[in-house]
Amino acid sequence: PFKQGTAITSTEELSGTWGGEDNINKIVIMRGGRGFVIFNNGATMNITVELSDSEGKNVIVTQKGRSNASFYPDLARTAALNAAVSAGPIKWTLILVDENTLKGTKDTLLPDGDGYKEGSLSVTWSRVN
Repeated sequence: PFKQGTAITSTEELSGTWGGEDNINKIVIMRGGRGFVIFNNGATMNITVELSDSEGKNVIVTQKGRSNASFYPDLARTAALNAAVSAGPIKWTLILVDENTLKGTKDTLLPDGDGYKEGSLSVTWSRVN
């Protein structure tokens, strides 16, 4: 039986298509720890997928490449355009709950009035196929 927080031996075990976030159409994890996120607004973000420790319990997914205002659909457009210039990479820290579910936090920019602030959201990804 599969138990929560089970160690993953390789990112290959995560290969496939995932979903579960409001503004994201799908998350594709490929072999070799690479992948991409397709937002509902059409933007595509490249990601790297790695295991954080030798026990392989945490899955770290990190934005690769430059930020794009479209990566922040929750922000006002002007705030998103300003944020994209200097924002650090969006990062997810996830734990495999079962073979088809990843749960954890997403470090991103959150709306703060007309501007934005750094923050974390709780997220759950589910394997689509």
